[in-house]
Amino acid sequence: LSLAEEQQQKQQQQQQQQIVEQIIPHNDKSQPAIPTETLYEKIARKDKLIQEQMKLIEELANQVDELSRQSTLNYTSNDGDDEQQNYQNIDDDNGNGNDNENGNGNGNGCSRNGNTNTNTASHMKFPPALQPKHVTMLGYGALMSEQSSRLTFPNLTNFRYVKVKHMRRVFGHPHTFLVLREKLIDVNQTLNLASLSVEPVESVKEKDVEFVAIAFDVILNDQQRMDFVEREKEYKIVTTPYYSLSSSDQEEDKEEGQGVICIASNDNDLDESIISTIPESIKERGGIWHWKHDSGLKPADIYLRHCLLSLQKVGGIAYESFLNDTYLADRRTNIATYLEVHGERVMSSLPPKHLSKRFGG
Repeated sequence: LSLAEEQQQKQQQQQQQQIVEQIIPHNDKSQPAIPTETLYEKIARKDKLIQEQMKLIEELANQVDELSRQSTLNYTSNDGDDEQQNYQNIDDDNGNGNDNENGNGNGNGCSRNGNTNTNTASHMKFPPALQPKHVTMLGYGALMSEQSSRLTFPNLTNFRYVKVKHMRRVFGHPHTFLVLREKLIDVNQTLNLASLSVEPVESVKEKDVEFVAIAFDVILNDQQRMDFVEREKEYKIVTTPYYSLSSSDQEEDKEEGQGVICIASNDNDLDESIISTIPESIKERGGIWHWKHDSGLKPADIYLRHCLLSLQKVGGIAYESFLNDTYLADRRTNIATYLEVHGERVMSSLPPKHLSKRFGG
């Protein structure tokens, strides 16, 4: 090639090199190379950011809950020893339990007082049995289903079946919610209007009377105490021993602890809000707690069906005990015998639509 052609070729090569360097930057070894983030690394990095944000949100939510709890406690009386001093004039048994049973409030133990002003809790006198913060609760009807119990106490722990001794489970008083509040049952038309309670058995001859109940543990605050007392205000709230079911027939029953249970009360001890709603037709027959054993009082079909549906979900010894260890007002006829004649009618007795969930087992 001529000298001119060589120079022209060299210029073309230089121009091509410049174009390449503009497209692909020159690899400057004095500067560290920037690593390229893979798709997996991008996902992992974003996932970590999301987890950090969720953790922050959870911490903020816990702070809000704590502030709300502290605000509520400012309006309620203190738990523990101070609370016992405030209510030391209550004439009841002291203990460490609670019961949330009969469904007289709503059939499945759910509070019907959710809108009650917490400020009134400081003016209520709670039975000593409800004063401890950590309590064991006993149930003997619809709440023997854990599912039903958790509708009222979603944070309950240690749900188990136990034995209650020296008490009789009986349909022996009118179901105040169905009869007095909802007015679904007319005492002039039928005597199928009874609810459940338990009553102490003092006779030596009947010392072996017992039944299977449920026990679970909860932590109470004053709002829960107030709702419970309001819901079960026709009952006397006391504590009673409960026993393990694991003992054999040859072994002596082992006491596990004390739990709260709602037992039969006395009309003289009833709140005025109940007394004022009792019609004369019921007062003449025995009011709430004074129906004679030969009165002919029978279980309210809607409520008995509700209890049976709840217990059928459980099955086993709890269901068998309900059938065999639950009595009519006569204290002789058990539910198993009663259902042999009236079972079809009871199970076909559907609650009104607005109570279908509450009394649906």
